[in-house]
Amino acid sequence: MNKTLFLGLLSILLISCKKEKQTSFPEYILAGQISGDGILYTDRQPDDTLTYSSTKPVDINQDGVDDFTIATSFFQQPGFGYGSCIITALHSNKLAAPVSDSTCADTLRKNDTISRSLNWHQSAGILYYWYFDYQSNESMGLWSLGSETCKNKYIGVQVLVGDKIIYGWIKLDYTNNTGWNYAMIADYACTAAY
Repeated sequence: MNKTLFLGLLSILLISCKKEKQTSFPEYILAGQISGDGILYTDRQPDDTLTYSSTKPVDINQDGVDDFTIATSFFQQPGFGYGSCIITALHSNKLAAPVSDSTCADTLRKNDTISRSLNWHQSAGILYYWYFDYQSNESMGLWSLGSETCKNKYIGVQVLVGDKIIYGWIKLDYTNNTGWNYAMIADYACTAAY
């Protein structure tokens, strides 16, 4: 009887001490990182191309809810024209922005660290905007950097999932030439539970 009672108590003790599985989320991701513990990678095949005036959604964590939209616009006639490429954070999501201008999306390079240490803002981020008429010519956005093409650059993103913050990147090529502009969404990744 004592042996049975001892085994019963031991079984209860072992069951009550069973460890709950801990879910971990990485606290950062590197721009361009496509593998590793807690990394969810998506390669858009073929790349999504946005031309003239178009919009594409991005569901970075593949949960069936669009997290961001990327939109291009273009218009030109003799003496007047404009073009832009803008990313918009949906819901409570955020974009990495330069400290100097939170209206623009930051230009990240491969292997830049994306974490809480970046400057985050929740709104639309201008990648590139240009305007001209007979009297003026202006442009803004870090994606041109003084040239007509910005290739292999990354946008840092932050997505709120329940009470967890996940970090990610979207790789985008943007070209603005006289008479046309386009953006290509090549791939993206984010941190995920592991």
